[in-house]
Amino acid sequence: MNRKNSYNCILKNSYLFFMSFILLIFSAGCKTTHKASTPKVKDERKTVDKTAPDLQQLISENSFKSTTLTAKAAVKAVVGDQSTAFNINLRLLRTV
Repeated sequence: MNRKNSYNCILKNSYLFFMSFILLIFSAGCKTTHKASTPKVKDERKTVDKTAPDLQQLISENSFKSTTLTAKAAVKAVVGDQSTAFNINLRLLRTV
């Protein structure tokens, strides 16, 4: 009888360990969710009339300046009854 009680105790302990392990896995995998909130809107700035040369100067000062351009394309060309497929990898380097 003593052996049976110790076996039941081991089963209970292993069952509790297994259940706590499963609970830990599920609780760690769950993510909290938040309701969508409205974005904060910045105060509207007053518009100031500017001349064309001033606008061109601002555009050239704040334009995106890059030195390289990389593009990929998958092309399927069909001419009459013949078709050809190929890939294009394009890399351009601007030298200033």
